[in-house]
Amino acid sequence: MNKKVKTVFEQLGILVIILLLAGCSGKEENTEKSFQMVNIDFSDVIGKMKPVNGINNGPKSHAVIAEDGLEWILDATEYYRQCRIPFVRTHDTEYPDGSNAFIDVHCIFPDMTRDPEDAKAYRFTETDIYIKNILDAGAQVYYRLGESIGVPGADNPHQQPPEDYTKWAEVCAHIVAHYNEGWNSGFFYNIRYWQIWNEPDQDRQWKGTIEEYYELYRVTARRLKKQFPDIFIGICTEASVNEENLQAMLEGIRADGKDTPLDFLGWHLYTDDPKKFTFRANLVRNVLNKNGYSATKTYLDEWNYVENWNDIEAIWEAIRQPSIASFYAASLITMQNDPVDGAMYYDGSLTGEYAAWCGLYDNKGKLLPGYNAFYAFSKLVELGKQVRMTSESDLIGQGVYVCAADGDKEQGILISNIGKEIVSLKINIHSGYSNVEQISMDKKNPEKTVVASETVDGQLALEIKNGEWLYIRLMIEE
Repeated sequence: MNKKVKTVFEQLGILVIILLLAGCSGKEENTEKSFQMVNIDFSDVIGKMKPVNGINNGPKSHAVIAEDGLEWILDATEYYRQCRIPFVRTHDTEYPDGSNAFIDVHCIFPDMTRDPEDAKAYRFTETDIYIKNILDAGAQVYYRLGESIGVPGADNPHQQPPEDYTKWAEVCAHIVAHYNEGWNSGFFYNIRYWQIWNEPDQDRQWKGTIEEYYELYRVTARRLKKQFPDIFIGICTEASVNEENLQAMLEGIRADGKDTPLDFLGWHLYTDDPKKFTFRANLVRNVLNKNGYSATKTYLDEWNYVENWNDIEAIWEAIRQPSIASFYAASLITMQNDPVDGAMYYDGSLTGEYAAWCGLYDNKGKLLPGYNAFYAFSKLVELGKQVRMTSESDLIGQGVYVCAADGDKEQGILISNIGKEIVSLKINIHSGYSNVEQISMDKKNPEKTVVASETVDGQLALEIKNGEWLYIRLMIEE
């Protein structure tokens, strides 16, 4: 291997991680195989890599409040930095065994009988630390104003609609002022994204009617936009968004005939099929456009793998298996090509049962296979410019997912196969390179392995088993 290139990989400071590569390039070995052609034109830039590798919560997980400060259960800050996490959404920060100290409105303003103008009525200390943790990890804050999901079977009083919507909106305005205008010994963080509540059709999230939620959104969105015209104010759809309830939501927020800000809309999907992200993303975009909201951004701000909601333990087990990495890679590639402005994986926080939804690392900080997909995708994000990929193969987007990006000194290709068959591909890369490398790792090979490859007539031959994915790093000739 080229000594210079090897040194570059050693300086990454982290495993550049790809699951097993089943085949290498080699003309004699592959002459009898039927290859699917994939064409990648690095000279044809089609857009920027999008911030679809965001996450809910973290990087530091639930803390024990001790006399000498906060004792965090887990600090994943370095993982967030390595994966270039662009956004952290602060929802369910207090679920299920929080300390009534972080993010949620009742944690910051615990006594609703008090005056919202009274600075002493607010408790910002712990949330200040939580927000700083996010910013220190290099991410932007996507702040959910409202409450975490309630514990099943519990009374969950914080999920009741506020008794006074106007007062609740005033409290929210003071929270924004604390973090963006320095109010009450606050900060000037310029947090742009502020989402009002979460999944209003779920009893564990909102115990009022859907019409009451629309009213809360109208009152709060107008109040915030009046004082903070430059922030983005957003709504959260119902848990299972469809055309009917999305249409009703858009009508509901303008039911009183007055203008209501809607800068962005967050929606959720848990699935085992990346194609469903595409279907839902197009549905949301089309309904917004049809109703005059073409400027409203959309964010898939909760997603993960779910095959069957009736078997939660099987889901939690699945997201810790090596095969989940290929699903995550395929999903991130899909979202990059879908009409969404960003996405946030659920979830990055770890403690107790809540750790079950994180397939990136365990509650001891040990990396899980899913993390590797996020890290590989982050390499494309780092390169910055998505380039055109074409193929006549009916496998592309139906089981095999491909995304490529161009940078100043190198280029990258991420490929995932979530289909049921081994796939043989020929990658036509239309260029010459000083080095072409495939980087692989699995549980039998825990150390990074860099395999130098050669192109034949501008093509790279690969064979990828089902449930595998790989990252190809191409060093540009100088």
